[in-house]
Order: sequence, then structure tokens, then C-alpha cells
Amino acid sequence: MVEEYQYPYTEYYGVESSCNVPKLTIPKVKLSGFVRLGENNYLDLLNAVATVGPIAISVDASNWHAYDVGIFDGCNQSNPDIDHVVVLVGYGEENG
Repeated sequence: MVEEYQYPYTEYYGVESSCNVPKLTIPKVKLSGFVRLGENNYLDLLNAVATVGPIAISVDASNWHAYDVGIFDGCNQSNPDIDHVVVLVGYGEENG
């Protein structure tokens, strides 16, 4: 059995490395189904997170190191580098 803490984080200094963790022998999670939303369909995404719950999404996290507080708006919308999968838990506005 391989737990998350057993996966060493080795790319802190920008050096890519291969995964040397043994293969999982006992599944930790089983999916019984999923729904794939349309790519870049804003309204479907908002509806799904509001009515279904948390959604796994792919994002460009290149500028997330500069995030401090509030709603992040530093996305590269013209040429994104999709490099992370995260869980979207909600949406809204700040200060109204």
C-alpha cells in the first residue's frame, strides 16, 4: 500500500524526476462513474459545482506562487500552461 506521504516531492528546484514509488497493490478509491463537463464551459462548471459538489479541474498554476489573499485572477488566459489538477469547491465574489 502506498500513501501520499510516501511520494517524495523532488521537483522543488525545477529538476524533473521519475516516480520511483512502488505500484499500488490495494486501491484506495474506486470510482463508480463520473461526468465529463464540456471543455471551457463556464456555465456548466458553475452549475455542477453548485448542484453536485466539488469538481476536479485542470488549471494553469504557473503564477500561484504570487497568490496572497482573495480571489486569484493571475491566470494566463491567452496561452495557459495546464500543469495541475485541483478541486474546485466553490465560486463567488469578494466584497459584494
